[in-house]
Amino acid sequence: MSDIEMESKPPVVEIAEQNRLKIQGDQQNATFSFYDEDHTLGNLLRNQIVKNPYVEFCAYSVPHPSEPNCNLRI
Repeated sequence: MSDIEMESKPPVVEIAEQNRLKIQGDQQNATFSFYDEDHTLGNLLRNQIVKNPYVEFCAYSVPHPSEPNCNLRI
């Protein structure tokens, strides 16, 4: 089997500090989910990451104003 066939789902990594960060993705792209964060962190990270010439796409979203989550996609 090739590497593509073996990998059905992107790996999920949860980092300590009360599970405030969840990372999903592979070597080409990733989604970082920050809990208890909002537009302030998302906009700051997006502005800095997009300056890197190797980054083709970077965006963030806050799914709903009542949920304190921020998703950053690179």
